[in-house]
Amino acid sequence: MHNESVGGVKKVIEQEKQQKRRRYRFRPYNHLRKRRDFELVAQEGLKLHNSFLVINYRERGDNKATRLGIITTHRLGKATRRNRLRRLVREAFRLSLWEMKRGYDIVVVVREKAKDSDSKTIFSSFRSLIKEAGILKDAHSQDNR
Repeated sequence: MHNESVGGVKKVIEQEKQQKRRRYRFRPYNHLRKRRDFELVAQEGLKLHNSFLVINYRERGDNKATRLGIITTHRLGKATRRNRLRRLVREAFRLSLWEMKRGYDIVVVVREKAKDSDSKTIFSSFRSLIKEAGILKDAHSQDNR
């Protein structure tokens, strides 16, 4: 009898973990993929920067999910390094997504100084830029991802 209740508790805990993972995923509708979308952000959007990242952003005017595009140049190094930097920026976006307003397109350009940065540096840089841009929700807002 005791083993059945322990197994049931483990099952419930595992289900809760899976729900949390699903909730904070970087979904396909969060990707900015088309060249035209990148160009629109560059032409119509605003730009902010710090020593590690540059963000271009624009409000789309709808209430759909905020989307992210990432640009890494060959100056950052070989493909493995560029991919690592993309993963770090994507993770910073994913962890901040629940606090962000909906309806924005964000393009992040990774600067050469970020080449050897750790995840904390990239996360804090990204976070400070979206905060400065006003993309983070107010504390009292009811807007969900």
